[in-house]
Amino acid sequence: MIVPPTSRRPRCPPTGPRTNGRRSRTRRDLAITGFRQLLADVEERGGPALADFHRLAAAIVRPRAAAWTELWERTVAAETERTRARLAAVATGDPAHLGQAAVVRTMPEPGPRAFGMCGRLRTWRPLPAS
Repeated sequence: MIVPPTSRRPRCPPTGPRTNGRRSRTRRDLAITGFRQLLADVEERGGPALADFHRLAAAIVRPRAAAWTELWERTVAAETERTRARLAAVATGDPAHLGQAAVVRTMPEPGPRAFGMCGRLRTWRPLPAS
């Protein structure tokens, strides 16, 4: 049976520089355990089990939807509109956007690399123009 979001679930260890790896491994282990539970439930109940899983998953992430929408609008949607405008310029032969190109030097952000979905992440920040 799939565990509903209101039930007590295992929690990840507290955050901190020495616990990030442990938190990542805990999330991975919880995901594998949950996936095995889902497979067993689907084998037992079929499609309704998957529908229950989808309903529970949507309930868990629903409180974050507004923040995700705002992030998407600031990043992906904004870049999509910028690309659309540049493609329209190219289609009309307007090269003005090419004059906006720049070479930027960057430095890695200090501190340990973060844990991401597919490994360790290093973020970079642009250096001020000299």
